[in-house]
Amino acid sequence: MNCSWTKGPAAPDDVQYFLYVQDSKKQWGRECPHYVRESGTHVGCHVPDVSSWASQAYFLVNGTSRHAKIQFFDSFLWLKTIERCNPPGNISVLCNATHCRILWEKPRTRRRLSDRDFQYQLQVQQEVRMRVRRAGRRAPRTQGPGHRSGLRGCTAGLRVGAVPERRTPTRRQQTHGRRAQRPDDVERAKSQLIELPGDLGNKYHLLSPQPRAAHTLRIRAADTRVLQWSAWSQPVTFGSQESRGRFVYVYVLVVLGTVVCVLAVSCLIQR
Repeated sequence: MNCSWTKGPAAPDDVQYFLYVQDSKKQWGRECPHYVRESGTHVGCHVPDVSSWASQAYFLVNGTSRHAKIQFFDSFLWLKTIERCNPPGNISVLCNATHCRILWEKPRTRRRLSDRDFQYQLQVQQEVRMRVRRAGRRAPRTQGPGHRSGLRGCTAGLRVGAVPERRTPTRRQQTHGRRAQRPDDVERAKSQLIELPGDLGNKYHLLSPQPRAAHTLRIRAADTRVLQWSAWSQPVTFGSQESRGRFVYVYVLVVLGTVVCVLAVSCLIQR
């Protein structure tokens, strides 16, 4: 468990804080075992093991100073309302020609929970290569006699009352004007959020036929009674590397077969 607090705006420089926790049922109290310090002042606490704690506990943050009295802070908290699960672990992805099977393990919690007590979210991002047209620079449009500019009080270097000479655009300008749009390859991520109950066995079948684009998978978990979501797991990638490997394998076989055929034909011709 991690607790944190901030130093008061009017607190003196020598202020020091201490955290005490008392169990609501066993009526025991203890001080924070590991403080988090900032410039020598306690601003947080880390408790490595809270598995023996009851569902409710009393928290007290007390402050001391030689120059002023420090107001304390206390509160009763239900631990299940502030508990955040760890991300699911041991994530694996197994793919065949039509779909991918995603497996994971439920996170460790303070109290033992069954599979149906969990809720999961799967974030699947697929890289999509798209061909878009990018607008280029067009050739300047030649304006004929009688054209009035939208800007008033500006003669653009011409004498007042003079008629600008109309010029015929060159072939290069005409060609450049026709190249106003050019295709480019752009990679974009297509995201999909899948929410699953925990009683499905910590697995999911993702429809993903070959050829399979690159995918990135992350999973997070929560208690169904609170829905305090955990952090996302480390990303797991699948898709493009395996397809690329199969393509290279087929390409090597084709090249080797071509070389063997050429050598066989040359031997027959020499005979």
